[in-house]
Amino acid sequence: MAPRIAVVILALSSLLAGESAADTSGSDRGQWKTGIDAEVDYGIGLRGRYVTIPRGVFEIFVDEASSGVSQLGGGLEFIRRRGGFELIVGVEYDRLGPEDGLWLDRGDTPPQETPDLVEFEDFGWITLDVAAVWHEPIHDQFAVRYGAGFGLGVPTGELLRTDTQCTGSETSTCSPIAGPDEGRYREAEDLPPVVPVVNALLGVQYRPADWLSLNVEGGIRSVIYAGTSVSAFF
Repeated sequence: MAPRIAVVILALSSLLAGESAADTSGSDRGQWKTGIDAEVDYGIGLRGRYVTIPRGVFEIFVDEASSGVSQLGGGLEFIRRRGGFELIVGVEYDRLGPEDGLWLDRGDTPPQETPDLVEFEDFGWITLDVAAVWHEPIHDQFAVRYGAGFGLGVPTGELLRTDTQCTGSETSTCSPIAGPDEGRYREAEDLPPVVPVVNALLGVQYRPADWLSLNVEGGIRSVIYAGTSVSAFF
């Protein structure tokens, strides 16, 4: 009798172990694995961004800035995914203009040296960048994502500068110099044709299904940003 009970116990143990292994190998967490066994998927996504540059960053280089940057942007993503690794090519437009206002160069003191009235007309950039992103699963459907990349940005819009005259030592006493017909002498600043984009990100990805992912992340794309994106794979 005892040998038969032992055989039954061993058989049940083997069955349970086999089911446990099957559950593990068939777990959704397998979608995060990388390597030659992982399938390659291609996807397209939409991204939304909030971009910011604190006023204090500008005032490292000038004595006074009109404001910081607090703007919105968005774009498209093209993704090659193998398990938990994604190679992302992104095209994005961001508005980058601070508020129009007075900018005082470092070391200048009114009324001897005067600030410039700077106006930002549709100022922003269009960027093309490539990022490598890795994922560390923390749940079957959630993972921490991190990565870095680089690209190029093309400035858009205009940056217009007008000289001012001041009646006191505060910039609040300064006003733009009038030109012909009481207009302003507005000079367009030469903008570089392209600027570098350096990208570093940290966030979370949610995969409710193999073909869909939702991301929330923040980081730097030469400017500070936070945002979200949604991607579909095929």
